[in-house]
Amino acid sequence: MTVLAESWDDLDEHLAADQGGGFDEIDATLADRMLRRVLRERRLYEADAAVAQAQKDQVDAWLAKRRDAHDTAYLEACLRQYHEARLAEDGKARTLHLPSGTLAARKKPDAWEFDEDAFVAWAEVNRPDLLRTKISIDRPVVKQTLVVRDDGRCIDHESGEYVPAVTVEPGGVSFTVKAEDVA
Repeated sequence: MTVLAESWDDLDEHLAADQGGGFDEIDATLADRMLRRVLRERRLYEADAAVAQAQKDQVDAWLAKRRDAHDTAYLEACLRQYHEARLAEDGKARTLHLPSGTLAARKKPDAWEFDEDAFVAWAEVNRPDLLRTKISIDRPVVKQTLVVRDDGRCIDHESGEYVPAVTVEPGGVSFTVKAEDVA
């Protein structure tokens, strides 16, 4: 922390003590002090987060070494080979119960891959029943076409009818705080 930053901190603490910790009326000077405080608090949090991340990185590195030390891939490969041999002898031996656990073999589902364009072209001519049509709302067109009333309901401007199942909630105003480092 620089000397100037420490001076700002001391000034903020002094002025905050004059306020009694509360803010009844906020003027530009007080708002600027608040922005400096926001920046300082964010920096303190970032410093805390950096310390926490360094500790997390150390724990992750330790855990990775432990995982490598306790690698079971070779043992699992041996167990798979054993189970495949038993399954070759007895086609019903998909599950083997052993005193320390269970070995299970299950058929995975077939993987279907489609060339979407080629299949659709073929099915349109030969088997249209294998295709489906998806109907969905064209939101950009709806937003341009319908008229929104003050109560949030929508009217079709061509027919003048209320459109059911559509309401619009005004977006409101979003405020953000961007503290800039002036030191």
